[in-house]
Amino acid sequence: MVSFDIDRTPFTIDAKRRGLSGRNLKMKNLLQESVSAAFRRAKIAQLWFLGFNLLIFLLGLEGALRPELSVFLASPLALLVIFLVPTVLALWADDSKSTAEIRLRYHEYWDAYGIAPPDDVLPKLACTTPGSLTPEKAALFKKGMKFASKEHLGDRRCLENLRQSAWFTAHLAGHCGKSLLILTALIIAGTLFLLVYCLQQPSVTLTIISTQTICAGILLVQGVGLVPTCIAFRKSGAEADRIVREATVQLKEETPNSVAVHRLLSEYQVLRAATPLLPDFVWISQRDKLNPAFEIFRKQETLKPAHANI
Repeated sequence: MVSFDIDRTPFTIDAKRRGLSGRNLKMKNLLQESVSAAFRRAKIAQLWFLGFNLLIFLLGLEGALRPELSVFLASPLALLVIFLVPTVLALWADDSKSTAEIRLRYHEYWDAYGIAPPDDVLPKLACTTPGSLTPEKAALFKKGMKFASKEHLGDRRCLENLRQSAWFTAHLAGHCGKSLLILTALIIAGTLFLLVYCLQQPSVTLTIISTQTICAGILLVQGVGLVPTCIAFRKSGAEADRIVREATVQLKEETPNSVAVHRLLSEYQVLRAATPLLPDFVWISQRDKLNPAFEIFRKQETLKPAHANI
């Protein structure tokens, strides 16, 4: 049996002014670490998926150019592995991401409203989280979960957290969508060139032409398979941008509409769950540009009406 002592009582305004109590801080750390560990597992699954697909791409490219390898890759067993293993890895990655998203929703409600997860969830989080990350990696993940809002618990804090998260999602998803679209176009164009090359080779048997064409076809399937991901990233970026605008409108109200706030939060959580997992290298390459840009964005926007009591 695992025992632990975490205060499930929501924060009070006075407690927020003084800072987190020790027990509330323990709850916050548990939620942050559980989310970090879950996303780490999701990213590991994603790396396996991307790595295997990259291996297939390289083998398919080599097979289209080398007749002896193309015969092996065109065999029924090789084709079964090529199409079955990525499917299994994709299911693993999606399941891991779903778990991470559920834990992230717990953290969002705790940070914005002080609402703790259900009693039956806390033991599971406590059992599955410890030791899953090194202190360095845990600290790195927590940096990505810090919100800039200084508001007390409530709808306004929720809106500021939501707008911050959606703003980064809009920019990162948009960047991924554009980059992946270019990569997809290059892969499809290159594959079509390879198909023409394979079909026009002189002095080779029909078997060799067929196997090399199959290898080129594998590359084409991979290129076309990226199209839905491109569309998903671009749609997510556009929807996240809409949520940012609507959250900004609500923040300019003296008293945000609670129903509208929860609607926006729910819409964003559904959107984020449907968005493909963003690779770490995308954030690493963009963070030095996006972090200052977001601070400029926050300063340009009026977070409260002029007549509001601050």
